[in-house]
Amino acid sequence: MRRIALFVPMLFVLLVIGPPALARASHTYVSFTETTVSVTPPSRQWVSGAVLHFRGAVEVTEVTGDLEGGITAVLNGNINLHTGTGAVFGPFTLVTSTVTWSGSFRGDPSGSGTFIAQGSDGSKIHGSFVPSGPDTLEVEAVILSPKG
Repeated sequence: MRRIALFVPMLFVLLVIGPPALARASHTYVSFTETTVSVTPPSRQWVSGAVLHFRGAVEVTEVTGDLEGGITAVLNGNINLHTGTGAVFGPFTLVTSTVTWSGSFRGDPSGSGTFIAQGSDGSKIHGSFVPSGPDTLEVEAVILSPKG
């Protein structure tokens, strides 16, 4: 009987308070093109064995499509000079007129990769990118916006 006496108030609290706490984020699918505006030389670069390492190249891109704005990314990389394989990675900031997302990306030397970032409005964005030309990337992403 004691269990029932505790269960009924707990059930009431869950029914009254639970639904907002269990609300799911909304998903907005977006696609956009990223076009390189400028790239600075790396702040540091060296070769170790057959691997080229670079750090601190800054790339600025224009964003057009479902999102409009710009991205500033810091490019770091480790690329095998014999095979062309390796990784390019670093932090980035995507600025639109309504939200600024800050996060990180990881890709391969071909220009394909993935990213994730936290928005100034509490949203998150994650997605992938592939090269579509010498200075352009096609991006597909999902924006997760909290409900409430």
